[in-house]
Amino acid sequence: MIWKILGIAFVGVVSFVIIKKANSDVAVAISVVTGAIIIALILQSIIEIFGFFSDIANDSGMDKTLIRNVFKLVGVGYLCEYSVSICNDFDCQSIGKKIELGGIVSILAVSIPLIKNAIDAIKAILP
Repeated sequence: MIWKILGIAFVGVVSFVIIKKANSDVAVAISVVTGAIIIALILQSIIEIFGFFSDIANDSGMDKTLIRNVFKLVGVGYLCEYSVSICNDFDCQSIGKKIELGGIVSILAVSIPLIKNAIDAIKAILP
C-alpha cells in the first residue's frame, strides 16, 4: 500500500509543480485531489485498525467509549491538519488558523471523558 501512496504522491507533486506555473488554481485542485485519493487508499487500513482496537476493548471488558474517544481525538487532529493544509494551499491562512482553534477546542471537548476516567482510576488506586 505504501508504494501506491508514494506513487500517487509523486505524480501529484510533479503535476502540481508543472501546472502551478501555468494555472495555480488547477495546481491547488491537483493537490487537494491527490490528498483525497491518498486518504481513500488508507481508509480501509483505518477501518481495520479501529476493528482491532474494538476487539481488544471487547476482550478486556474495557469501555468502548474510551477507544471511540481516542479515535475521535486522532481523527479531529488529522482532519484539522488536512483542512489547514488546504487553506494554506489557497493562501487562506487566516481561515486555517480558525480551523486550528476549532480543532483544539474539539479535542479538549472530546478529551474530557478520558481525563475524567484517568482521574477516577487514580482515585481508585489512592487510599
